[in-house]
Amino acid sequence: MVKKAIDDKWSELQVSKFKSLENRVIQKVFIFDMAFMEDEINFNHKFNHPDCPFIQVQALYFILDNNKTIKFITYQNDLSDCMWGIVVENVSSLKELEYGVNKKSIYRMYESKDFPLGIINKIRVEQSSDGVINEVAITINNGNILLITGEVYEENDGSVKIVRDDESILLFLEPDDINRTMFI
Repeated sequence: MVKKAIDDKWSELQVSKFKSLENRVIQKVFIFDMAFMEDEINFNHKFNHPDCPFIQVQALYFILDNNKTIKFITYQNDLSDCMWGIVVENVSSLKELEYGVNKKSIYRMYESKDFPLGIINKIRVEQSSDGVINEVAITINNGNILLITGEVYEENDGSVKIVRDDESILLFLEPDDINRTMFI
């Protein structure tokens, strides 16, 4: 995770990085995600939960038409009430996509077959009052996805607690699903 202090110039640079992706074409998508619930005995971790209509992402990778690979990750901002934001960074080597994940791990890396591919028509960036990017809406081939900072916490009774502005990216392949997500 990237740790940055927020100032106006840095924040403006991040917004311009997102906006520079408009009109690029997504050819492949890789997702590095984290389970909602951990099974420490059988390692049958739960990556789906009825209360979570999203994917809890640690890194989201796009392979673009210009032979560049980018990733969306979070950064911690120590100077803000909104502790976590989203940044986009260039990936210098595809070796990063070969990240080996132990079968017992709560993390997994895979090529997404559900993510829309094609031209990035528009990117809308939402920022907190102090410039932290905590929401990114992306229109791809006139379909929409939504990225927000957040985290899912497993409770002892088997339920989950979903919070905003935390260290993961919550990826909504159907942005309207945010309306049925019960944030704490």
